[in-house]
Amino acid sequence: MLTRIEEFISFICMGVMVVIIGMQVFNRYLLGSSLVWSEELGRFLFIWSVWVGCSLAMRSDRHLRVTALSEFSGRRMRFALDVFAQVATLIFCGFVVVWGISMIFFLMRTGQEAPALEVPIYWVYMALPLGMALMSIRCLQNLYALFTGQKIETSDISSI
Repeated sequence: MLTRIEEFISFICMGVMVVIIGMQVFNRYLLGSSLVWSEELGRFLFIWSVWVGCSLAMRSDRHLRVTALSEFSGRRMRFALDVFAQVATLIFCGFVVVWGISMIFFLMRTGQEAPALEVPIYWVYMALPLGMALMSIRCLQNLYALFTGQKIETSDISSI
């Protein structure tokens, strides 16, 4: 269910962003005038797509990482490194969620709005704690899979 929600949000954001940027290019180069709001909305949709997409990448273990140490170590060391990476990511996500929520409350108090769209800017910033909270859930799922032996080895994935 969580995967479907993440995919839906990312798909809608990317799809609408492509249409809006396409309209902007059409208007600017063929009609000679540009839409005032399109670049800002495209940027905001991209931000939402990226932060929700971080959780999708965590689900399938597709985030960038240095694997040299893990590749040359034994099974136990690889397990320890995977657990360390997940816990470190979980701690980082927790800090970002707390910081992001405090930033949203700050922006609510100040009443800052996006210049072109004139919407409260905190709607854009909500993507950060939401994406990191979803990523935290994925970290917990990955830790559970590691400790129950359900995690597929990275070397097994590359051979598929």
